Amino acid sequence: MDCGLWTVDCGLWTVDCGLWTVDCGLWTVDCGLWTVDCGLWTVDCGLWTVDCGLWTVDCGLWTVDCGLWTVDCGLWTVDCGLWTVDCGLWTVDCGLWTVDCGLWTVDCGLWTVDCGLWTVDCGLWTVDCGLWTVDCGLWTVDCGLWTVDCGLWTVDCGLWTVDCGLWTVDCGLWTVDCGLWTVDCGLWTVDCGLWTVDCGLWTVDCGLWTVDCGLWTVDCGLWTVDCGLWTVDCGLWTVDCGLWTVDCGLWTVDCGLWTVDCGLWTVDCGLWTVDCGLWTVDCGLWTVDCGLWTVDCGLWTVDCGLWTVDCGLWTVDCGLWTVDCGLWTVDCGLWTVDCGLWTVGHHSIFYVLK
Repeated sequence: MDCGLWTVDCGLWTVDCGLWTVDCGLWTVDCGLWTVDCGLWTVDCGLWTVDCGLWTVDCGLWTVDCGLWTVDCGLWTVDCGLWTVDCGLWTVDCGLWTVDCGLWTVDCGLWTVDCGLWTVDCGLWTVDCGLWTVDCGLWTVDCGLWTVDCGLWTVDCGLWTVDCGLWTVDCGLWTVDCGLWTVDCGLWTVDCGLWTVDCGLWTVDCGLWTVDCGLWTVDCGLWTVDCGLWTVDCGLWTVDCGLWTVDCGLWTVDCGLWTVDCGLWTVDCGLWTVDCGLWTVDCGLWTVDCGLWTVDCGLWTVDCGLWTVDCGLWTVDCGLWTVDCGLWTVDCGLWTVDCGLWTVGHHSIFYVLK
């Protein structure tokens, strides 16, 4: 089925197993009740418009590639099979979508994926280079083996649930912004790239997390970051205004250039290691409390704000420290403060020994 001017429209369609090649032309595929299933499919270059209807696209060996695609409103179920979806100009928009188990490779092109009700779940996914805009809608992205990598990404407003699976999210230019986000259990590796993660309601919780090198800006919003095994390391980090709760887990926060500033912070129980790097920790309302803490070598500036640092097992050691203006309360716990160059400036300190 090849090049020409095609209009395939409303009716009751069943397109099933066989060896199919659908290629270049001007295509319009629209309203009807469609079932497209098992077979060996190659769908390629052309100008495609696939729109409203009830669609079931399922098992088979699929290659969907370069062209100008518009896939829009309808009720879609896209499921098991071996899928390769690649370069082209794609617009995938409003509708009720279920995209599930199979072996998926979604790669280079210009993608716009927007409003609708999306469920993207179990399978082996590789989503890579291209220009991506993923925006408002109700999204559930869950268990599977995911690799999300290089490209220009904008992920924005909507209701997101991103949960269990094996995730690798890496190099590219990322903007992740306003919405209601729940990011939870799984094995996560989030690494090099240019990241901006900003306003919204975020819950980031249990799992095995590695967050590492890159240029990061994490800013205003309502954040809850909690139990799990976390490694946060080298890069250029700016973490600023918002309402933050960072709590129980096993944390390693290490080398890099860090600026942690204004907001309402609660950092509490867990096993923490905070070490070498260039740190600036400044104005805000801070509560840092129970846990096992090791804070060590680096260049530190800790300044104005309202600080409460209390019970736990603390080791604060070598480095160049400047601790200055603010209202400080430092109380019960087992503290070891040792070698380094310390400058303590103008502030009020209340030592409470219990």
